[in-house]
Amino acid sequence: MSIVRAPITGISGTVISKEEIASILFHKGNMLFLDRVTIANGIVSGEFTFSDKNCEGHDPASGMKVVRGVDIVEMALQLLGVFCYQDKMFVEKTNG
Repeated sequence: MSIVRAPITGISGTVISKEEIASILFHKGNMLFLDRVTIANGIVSGEFTFSDKNCEGHDPASGMKVVRGVDIVEMALQLLGVFCYQDKMFVEKTNG
């Protein structure tokens, strides 16, 4: 099985673990894509792991695995959800 990783570069600032992410988002099990989130200097980055199982049925003639577009969008929305939860300005604006 091959693993695809998107690494975080230059970790500093707030680092949020998978366990903390699971307590923020309602996603659990294989639907929780984020492994770790880093928020530093107004930049949010996430680390995730995909295996062959996540790409099942999406391998073009080249034989390279392709992550489904819906999963890419889901990862982005999970990252946004963690950021909004952590961002005090967002919380103040939405809670009045």
